[in-house]
Amino acid sequence: MPFNDGRETMKTTESSGLPHGSLLSTGDLARACKTTVRTVRFYEEEGLIKPLLRSEGGHRLYGPAQASRLALIIELREAGMSLHEIKELLELKRSSSTPSDASERLSAMLERQIADVGAKVEMLQRLLEELMKTMSIIKECKPCQRGAFPNCCSECAVMQRKDLPRAMKLIWG
Repeated sequence: MPFNDGRETMKTTESSGLPHGSLLSTGDLARACKTTVRTVRFYEEEGLIKPLLRSEGGHRLYGPAQASRLALIIELREAGMSLHEIKELLELKRSSSTPSDASERLSAMLERQIADVGAKVEMLQRLLEELMKTMSIIKECKPCQRGAFPNCCSECAVMQRKDLPRAMKLIWG
């Protein structure tokens, strides 16, 4: 979704959704990346992003490239990468002596991250299926008229089902 604060609408960059050529304050950047000003400042303090310039009033101003970089950093963190790993990834090219060295190091790092993200995706898919099944089964409990709730649940036919998901057993059992 493009950032728009009432200024003239401009073409947006593909990855950030920000108006191309616009400069953003720290707050604007935070809103555009769906994060907080505190997070923007934290990543700036860590050296992962930096403003293009400061306004006459001393306000930090960021461009679309910083917004794209911040969005990637946030996604990498949400995927489970450590701050150290993200810094290493973003500085890898500069810290390599040759294109071959940089390519080999980046390939190895990305292979590890792809394996880690793949494992998380598989776990999240299993959890999603389990929670959806639990939600489907728990709907059977809604019309229950048995007395002595919640003690009566252990004797209920719903809780005796062989296909009862682990989540249902632990949350409702």
